[in-house]
Order: sequence, then C-alpha cells, then structure tokens
Amino acid sequence: MAALRLDLSALKPGHNRLDEVVPPEALGLPPEDWPNPIQVLVDADRSGDEVHVTLEVTSESAEECARCLRGFRAPLDFTLSLYADRSGSGGRYERELERDDYVVFHDGRHLDLAEQVREAAILARPMAPLCRPDCRGLCTQCGADWNEGPCPHSAGAPS
Repeated sequence: MAALRLDLSALKPGHNRLDEVVPPEALGLPPEDWPNPIQVLVDADRSGDEVHVTLEVTSESAEECARCLRGFRAPLDFTLSLYADRSGSGGRYERELERDDYVVFHDGRHLDLAEQVREAAILARPMAPLCRPDCRGLCTQCGADWNEGPCPHSAGAPS
C-alpha cells in the first residue's frame, strides 16, 4: 500500500484491519515539524463499493512552548472516521456529499486516505502548545525563564 492508499481488491468483505507506518514526507508534512513516522491503525469495513473506515493515528509534532519558547515534542493521538463510496454511484447528491469532510469517493480500485490524514494531523496540533501545564513562562522585562528560577523582576512572576 502506498502512503495510505488502500487497494480495494485486497480488502475482503466485512472487517479488515491494517497497521501502517507512514513517513511524514509521504503525507506532505515537513519532517522538521514531524520528527517521527506517523502510525496509522486502519479499520475498514467493506460492503460492496461502500467502505466505512476508522483511522487511529499516533505521532509526535515538534512544538515551541507558547510561554517559555522552549522546543519540545507533543504527542498526538486522534481518530478519524470516514465513509467511502464509489464515485458515480452517489447520484444527484454526490456533489453535495463531496463537500462533507467525512465522505470520500474512490474509483473502485483504490481509496486514497493520505489527504484526510494529513489535514486531520495538522488540525490535531495544539494551538497554544505548552511544554508542561505548569510552565511559568518568561519575564517580560529581562526574558529570564521563570521555570529555572527567579530573576530581579520575579515579583510579578506567575505562581
């Protein structure tokens, strides 16, 4: 299987389980932001041309703490559920369904999941990453890291 491209002829009817390890570059993610491969557990339930897919994704992203500006790795775990059907079989509602984030279409041979996983991975990154929940941040006057101890201006430091 190419980077998260399911070969539908290899999927038996009913439940299928695949475990894939994908390099971030294969999903269009920069390796400097994604230092580890992306682990994807694929549960695919096939019934004819219809495939219900659940993806459990695990990885780490390289982040910079919003308070102290230290680099750290943030664990990422998320689940993505999709419904896939053969293109051309959705009738007059197919165009409306294409706009739904949880509905994808395939050509009858392959189901490409790379773009959905890439988008979900980007959205799973924290908006204001913290190296730890009790990070004290930096002094606004001298830039000292309050996690390492007090500075001359530490009277205003968060406790």
